[in-house]
Amino acid sequence: LEILSIASCALVAFRSERGESAEAAFKYMMMSSLGAMFVLFSIGVLYGQYDALNMAVLSKRIEYNLLDKIALALLVAAFGMKAGGAPMHMATPDAYGEAPASISIMLVGGSQASLYALFRVVFTIYGGMLDVTSVGWIIIALAIISILIGVSMALLQTDFKRLIGYSAIAEIGYMMLGVGVALAVLNDGATYGTKALEGGIFHILNDALDIGLLFLVAGAVYYTTGKRSLNAVGGLARNMKYTAFFFIIGMAAVSGLPPMNGFASKLLIYESVYQLNPVLSII
Repeated sequence: LEILSIASCALVAFRSERGESAEAAFKYMMMSSLGAMFVLFSIGVLYGQYDALNMAVLSKRIEYNLLDKIALALLVAAFGMKAGGAPMHMATPDAYGEAPASISIMLVGGSQASLYALFRVVFTIYGGMLDVTSVGWIIIALAIISILIGVSMALLQTDFKRLIGYSAIAEIGYMMLGVGVALAVLNDGATYGTKALEGGIFHILNDALDIGLLFLVAGAVYYTTGKRSLNAVGGLARNMKYTAFFFIIGMAAVSGLPPMNGFASKLLIYESVYQLNPVLSII
C-alpha cells in the first residue's frame, strides 16, 4: 500500500509545470499517508492481541472485542479512502484528472486493488464474527452515497478527465453495493447474496477495463488538441474516427448497455439488489 502510494504520488505530479498537478499529488499523498497509518495501526492492534499476522490464523483467533472493532473501522476507512469511495473521495478526482492518461489507468488499478483488500478484510478476517447485517447495510449506504455523489458531480464537470474521474467514483459505489448486499443476507443463506458478491467482484475487473479505456480516449484528445475542457473542443469525431468509436464502446460499457461487459456485472448487481429491496434497485 505504501509503495503504491509513493509511486502514485510521484506520477500524479508528472506534469510538474502545472501547479494543479502538484496540488493533486499533495492531496493524494496526504490521504494515502493517513490511510497507511490507519492500516499499520490496525495491524499492530491485531498482532499485539493475537501474536499472528496470517489472515487465516487471525480469523480463527479473533474475538471481536472493542480493539478488534476499532481495527476494523480503521481498515474500512483506510481501504475505502484509497479506493475513492464517498465520503472519502476528495483526492481521487484531482489525481485522476491531473495525471497523464496512461498513469490514470494505473491509479484506477490501485483503487480496485484497495477495494479487493477491503473485501478480504471483511470476509476473511472478520467474516465469522461480524454483525454482518448491520455492516452490510452500512456499506450499502456508503455505496448509494458514492453513486449519487459521483454521478451528480460528473454532470457539473467541463474537464474531460475529471468527468471520467467522478464517473469512476460512481462505479466504485456499484462494487460496494454488490458486496453490501452479500453481507446483509450472509446469515440468511440467500442465494442472491452470492450473486451480488460475484457481480461486485466481476465489476471490479470490468470497470478497470472500461474506465481505463475512457482515460485513454481523454489522453488521445488532449494529445491531439492540447485542451482538456469539453467546452473548448467539438466535432472531433470527424477527425478522430477511431477514438470516437472507442469512446462509444467505453461509454456503452460503463453505462451497462448490452452486450458490453459492464452490462453483465451490473445486471448481477441489479437483480440481487432488487431481491433485497426494490427501492434500492430503483435508486
